[in-house]
Amino acid sequence: MVVAVGSASAAPLAPPVSTPGPTASQPQTSTPAPPVPTTTGPGTPNTSPMPPTVPGIVRTTGVTATSISLAWTASSPGCCPVTSYDIWYQAVGSTYPILTNISAATAYTIPGLQPNTAYEIQVRARDGVGHVSAYSAMLTVSTTGVSTSVVATTGGNSPPLVCWATYRVMSRWPGGFTAEVTVENGYAAVTGWKVGFGLAAGQSVTQAWNATFTPASSAAVFTNLPRNGSVPRGGKVTFGILGTWTGSKPVPAGMSFTNAPCAMRS
Repeated sequence: MVVAVGSASAAPLAPPVSTPGPTASQPQTSTPAPPVPTTTGPGTPNTSPMPPTVPGIVRTTGVTATSISLAWTASSPGCCPVTSYDIWYQAVGSTYPILTNISAATAYTIPGLQPNTAYEIQVRARDGVGHVSAYSAMLTVSTTGVSTSVVATTGGNSPPLVCWATYRVMSRWPGGFTAEVTVENGYAAVTGWKVGFGLAAGQSVTQAWNATFTPASSAAVFTNLPRNGSVPRGGKVTFGILGTWTGSKPVPAGMSFTNAPCAMRS
């Protein structure tokens, strides 16, 4: 049987609908952007588009059992001149931070501190109409018997030289751990060094490599070997430790290098 196929054609498609665009005689228009606001008077703190810049690196210039002396590079003004700085500090682990406002000076000594205690410190700038900068990077310093009355400088506007310490836990298992300590010397060259830091309750050091150590219940002091006692300015000291722990294994809050405080690096 033959089936015939119809010859009727399908309905034609409708032409596409388009929206006419602008022509040469009809230029396209747009809504102008609002002007960028400026701030020249009082406003809500930390909402100004032009607050002061963050203070430069906060550093220690002296430490005693009951005080910490600080210095930092001045903030640059935003809309208005910088009139003062806020010093925020607290003992590590404390829930009672203290905020102290000082003049526009770029140095301050925090008094009335507890001996053998690590403190966290930050600084921010404030202008005359209440705008504040962001806080500086946190500095952790301990009052544990570390003192320095004079810190060498590189001259000009360069900040005083310091040292930087890094503490890395390399491995950990129930009851034991290994860690690596690196200290970068920013002071003058030394011949014969020692590195000290506090130990949390339940911790002890049982062995060290690239250094000798003097264990104690709450602190450990590491000294150089004959082959690595000389450290130039800008040089580094690296040694490893093996230890035991119970409860927890926190990273030391602060370290000292040849009786001078070090800034901690993560």
